[in-house]
Amino acid sequence: MTTIVSDPIDRTAAVWRGYPDRLHIDARALIGGARCDIPDSDSFEIVSPITNCPITLAAACDDVAVDHAVRTARAEFDRGDWPRTPPAERSAALARWADAIDAHGDELAVLICWEMGKPLRDCLEIDVAGVVRAIRWYAAAIGKYTGDHPDTGTRSLAFVAREPAGVVAAITPWNFPLAQLGYEVAPALSLGNTVLVKPSEHAPLAVLRCAELAHTAGIPGAALAVLPGGGRAGAALGLHPGVDVVSVTGSPAAGRAFLTYSANGNSKRVWPEVGGKSTAIVCADAPELDAVARKLVWGAYFNQGQMCTGISRILVERSLSADLVAALSEAVDDLVLGDPMNWDTEIGPMVTTAAARTVNDLIAAAMNGGATMVRGGPVQPTPTAGAYLAPTLLTGGTPGARIVVEEVFGPVTTVLEVDGPDHAAALAWGFQTGIAASIWTRNLDTALGLAKRLRVGTVWVNGFETDDVTVPAGGRGPSGYGRSKSLAVLDKYSDLKTTWITLNPG
Repeated sequence: MTTIVSDPIDRTAAVWRGYPDRLHIDARALIGGARCDIPDSDSFEIVSPITNCPITLAAACDDVAVDHAVRTARAEFDRGDWPRTPPAERSAALARWADAIDAHGDELAVLICWEMGKPLRDCLEIDVAGVVRAIRWYAAAIGKYTGDHPDTGTRSLAFVAREPAGVVAAITPWNFPLAQLGYEVAPALSLGNTVLVKPSEHAPLAVLRCAELAHTAGIPGAALAVLPGGGRAGAALGLHPGVDVVSVTGSPAAGRAFLTYSANGNSKRVWPEVGGKSTAIVCADAPELDAVARKLVWGAYFNQGQMCTGISRILVERSLSADLVAALSEAVDDLVLGDPMNWDTEIGPMVTTAAARTVNDLIAAAMNGGATMVRGGPVQPTPTAGAYLAPTLLTGGTPGARIVVEEVFGPVTTVLEVDGPDHAAALAWGFQTGIAASIWTRNLDTALGLAKRLRVGTVWVNGFETDDVTVPAGGRGPSGYGRSKSLAVLDKYSDLKTTWITLNPG
């Protein structure tokens, strides 16, 4: 059985557990560098999934608040300082922002843990550390991604300038609240854009605090705003004629909604990243099986399975199936499930009790359809526990089952037997997701052959979620388009302008 930890096991855990009581939590909107009061009727409750108890009330920005924020950002872009700030000064401000986040890492990690249930160690070592690395990288990249001077002959001169696109709206997810600040907001700001962030209603607190730190670092208040709220705030941004570009990370429905807003409005560019989860293909000649199983388990259950690239289906050759399931079961048993404020916890609660119920219903439907639960199910670690669902491993399902085909945003993965690499590739095509996949084999020809046949944005071979800010990431097909990370993301937030000069006219 999965180990359940409910009490602190050392002094460090006890210190972390008392941290939220020392924080000054402000969930009001941040517009023009100042906190803005929203009428009490336009607010929503942020509930911690750790305890199911309210943390605070947050502002639910309406059309009026969004319009105010857009006009502020528009004025800054059209007439203000930030787009006209020399690249070296923008670089220095972003670098100071990264330093400020690093200095306040404990506070931000606790906010993420408290509002969405991610284990504290992951909040600090992955979320906070990741956004710091990304912002520093884009600070260093400023001025290195410029225009071009093509050769147009002796009678003319042409130069191509790269200019900021304008006002950018970033719709960010709750599962990695700070990630898009590093991978989308920082590169947009680096070019001189102004940015409006609409965080998930489940996790706005760390994003709001992070934006405050940006202002202290020298990024103007009018250049970066945070607008808490739900779908109403998102729709207002999507439809507003003053917004030039939208980046949306979320569900397929959210991506389609923003494309519709654009079509019905000013035809703004929309960059959707709508996940889909990933497929792991384990070949008969896979490397050492226990090590593979541990990596697959991490890929399936990290962040409670709430990750767009998470492994929700494992296709394994029949000859290896029994051994792999046994190794996976042992690896699942080693996971520590419990209070995410405990430093040793690996699996915390899901983001809401409603989300846990939805995933549990999908598990039940799969079992009614013939699947077998090898590990998992609902758990109650403490009397006041929140949205906990144990890491769940299923076998014996069908390739067309909802739990296999759909993006199950929870700690569950299904093992399906295949006849070989060709069979695996054919099944993977039917899952209609294009974010990522992993291949586990000792044979280079098999790895490269499968990688070419998989219609996804990223293929990992004998690894999972190996990643660096220098390498582009993104999906294909139903998982969205465009890329984040690397210099490729700068294309999303810039325009090319050609100036053509005729020499010696006459």
